[in-house]
Amino acid sequence: MANVLEDFQIQKQKVVKLTQQAVDFGWLAKERGQEIIAKIERDVLTIGVIGQMKCGKSTFLNSFVFGNDVLPAATTPMTAALSVITYGQQEKVEAEFYTKDEWEEQKSQARRDLAELEGNEVEKSKVQAAQELVSKAGKLGASLESYLGKTQEDTLENLVEYVGAEGKYVSITKAVRIYYPKEYLKGVEIVDTPGMNDPIVSREERTKEFLKKADVVLMMLYAGRPFDGKDRTILFEDVKKCGPGKVIIGINKYDIPYMNGDSEDTIRQYVIDEINKQCRQYGDDTISLLVKEREPILLSANMALLSQLPMEKINSSEDYRFTWDRYCSDFEISSQKQFREKSHMDSLGQAVIDLITQEKGEILLAKPKNEILAAGQEKKAEIEKKSMECKNTIKLLETPDSELEEKESGISKAKKKLEKKLTRLDATLGELFEEEIPPSKRNLETIVRGHVERMDSIVDGWKLLENYNDIKCKLERETEYLTTDIKRGFNESITSLKRTIRKAMDEYFDDIESICERCIEDFEFDDFLKDIQAKVKLKLETSENFNYNFERETREKVKDFFVGILSIVGLIIGIATRKSKMKDRITAFNRSINFDTVFDPVQEEKEHIIHAIKVECNDAIINPLEEGIRKCREEKGQREQNLETARAGLKKAEDDRTLLEKQLQEIKLLG
Repeated sequence: MANVLEDFQIQKQKVVKLTQQAVDFGWLAKERGQEIIAKIERDVLTIGVIGQMKCGKSTFLNSFVFGNDVLPAATTPMTAALSVITYGQQEKVEAEFYTKDEWEEQKSQARRDLAELEGNEVEKSKVQAAQELVSKAGKLGASLESYLGKTQEDTLENLVEYVGAEGKYVSITKAVRIYYPKEYLKGVEIVDTPGMNDPIVSREERTKEFLKKADVVLMMLYAGRPFDGKDRTILFEDVKKCGPGKVIIGINKYDIPYMNGDSEDTIRQYVIDEINKQCRQYGDDTISLLVKEREPILLSANMALLSQLPMEKINSSEDYRFTWDRYCSDFEISSQKQFREKSHMDSLGQAVIDLITQEKGEILLAKPKNEILAAGQEKKAEIEKKSMECKNTIKLLETPDSELEEKESGISKAKKKLEKKLTRLDATLGELFEEEIPPSKRNLETIVRGHVERMDSIVDGWKLLENYNDIKCKLERETEYLTTDIKRGFNESITSLKRTIRKAMDEYFDDIESICERCIEDFEFDDFLKDIQAKVKLKLETSENFNYNFERETREKVKDFFVGILSIVGLIIGIATRKSKMKDRITAFNRSINFDTVFDPVQEEKEHIIHAIKVECNDAIINPLEEGIRKCREEKGQREQNLETARAGLKKAEDDRTLLEKQLQEIKLLG
């Protein structure tokens, strides 16, 4: 994992260096460069890890993050604290204990009668976990109250006291932050989640928030019993709350069935088949599609860890030595390099990088890189414009007076043709926007309508004795799907629209190049037009109008929606009335989602494109030529002086171009 995180840090630092270089070159203002760097360095990469106990998560995280046996064996189910691993200058642990109110809540839960909860496994498991917490609290005796609501720092060596199965503080530890002095952990959070049906409501909510914002979620299965009932709950209930499309499924300890005669394909296919079967039973193929896009990855965290530990440590431990020898015998391997290959940890690392690129690449890395390239392209276009103006001025000044009228006529013809072409491009883009945006809106509205109908069905299916939390979880899951589907649908629409805009612009620039060649002979335009075309395209890619964060707005609406739903639960009314009021809330939520606010800025982009082309292209060609002819006529006596000025300007432009090409090469090497 260190290599994966190091790669991400390298990519971040590349963009930081690119930005600093762009400021040094004068491509970006110092203030803008500082803004870009601050965002890159402030942004946090969050990787969530989910999996039931005994799936090898501790060993996996030891290999995945530390490359050493830092984490102790896992605690018991449902009582494990939320653990966050991140960068710190010194190794240390920061433990957060439950508040007094949260602890009272647990004591109240623990007093409930399990017999009354038969058939309600979710509530039953919460009560069992609360009873376990209260039982373990006996280790603290009378001092327990003094810890509640506080945080406590400790050395990493004492981590086991907070997250170990028999740790002194495990019963009251709500969350721990593990600080580790490795550069690759800067701006990174690895979140080891304790489970979604958490006995502590506030801890459960925090877990959900971490997973919602996670850039990558790793779900760990145990190959010895892959995809049992608990795994199905995790995948179809918990993972889906994170938002489909961000999940990697790892089948850990694959070496166990492999050494018993199963092939890798057999182990993987069993999990795929089970997932598909459960998808059919759940009536939801979202996860099935996810598996088709990204197959589960077999891995052996144990083998990966052995490939990283010093051999001296392996040889000095009876358990490690026994495991090493067993792997050497069963897999016919003998080196740590071979252990790494057989562990398949690098395959999982690559999958993580691929998802990080999808989630973080566009906003965090690609966008500033495009902005830097656009700034460089703008500088290049300015130089080419100056060079073209000087070359054309020289040609005009060297043209006999008798030929100026003919050139003026050609310029006039070109001006009229270019204006017509720009008017036609304006109309073409207008038609494209009219053709693409309404269907895109309808598609997003259809997506919303489908999810809203399913939300209505969830409420309609609410039975008198059914636990409210089950209904709430189903609604939460549906709103998560909604948010993810809106984001995906909007991005697909924008990608399609950009493609058609670029095609229309390519045709326009081909036309104006042809017009200039025919009507304005012996003048320099080729390089200038290519640079202008590249500059306008980059402006299209970096436009804020195409990067509307509707996902964030949707999440705010979802939050407001659930505040309203919770208020209904508190009312002392019959279930039929509650259903009616919930459905009213769903209808209001549906009406609150307005796609005009999303696409109005997109439609404004047409005017920006036309304005950019007019200013950068037409005005830069025609006006200077017309002005040049006027000067030739009015300043005949200064022709030699003007020629000298134009030649000096051309020399400077050529020197500037040489310098810029060198700068572009440096930027290319950095990128």
